[in-house]
Amino acid sequence: MEENKQTGKQNYFLGSIGAIIGALAGSIIWIILRFWGWYTVIGGAAISFCSFMGYKILGGKKNKIAIIIVSVFTLCVIFIAELFLTVIEVGRNLDGTNVQLSLIQIIELIFGKIDPGDIVNTDLTPRALLSTRGQIELMNKIQISSYLKQIASTFWFNTGIGLLFGFGGIWVFVSNMYKHE
Repeated sequence: MEENKQTGKQNYFLGSIGAIIGALAGSIIWIILRFWGWYTVIGGAAISFCSFMGYKILGGKKNKIAIIIVSVFTLCVIFIAELFLTVIEVGRNLDGTNVQLSLIQIIELIFGKIDPGDIVNTDLTPRALLSTRGQIELMNKIQISSYLKQIASTFWFNTGIGLLFGFGGIWVFVSNMYKHE
């Protein structure tokens, strides 16, 4: 790293490695803020700033390609962080129910590959519907099925807001980069 600075050697590969490591480190701030229910430009700025610092520390060239590299990693990490948060949220919301979803099933729900009705069977025999227990079980299954149908729209909404704030963070990074040159 120090050798790159002394010889003036800078490259995109090492810079990219630093950018992804930095973006992942910055995503910790994003995840903490989102756990509290906050959407802020600070989270996007933290990811893009850490990504840029990682890029810079590992000797990446500072030019327009650096902006593209840092931007791509920032936006990808926001997407991954939102996916991570969605998986945790689904797990917490389904805790105590008889429905358990794998990571693959949650991803398939988000991308519309499976129908929530395939996961929660709301079919009950007419005899079961006549009992109070059967009716309560059906209501719980309908409520869970309704929740599962909302997972994709909630994920894409949250990701959209996240990407919007990520662009805000990238704008801060780009304006600072050109301000100091």
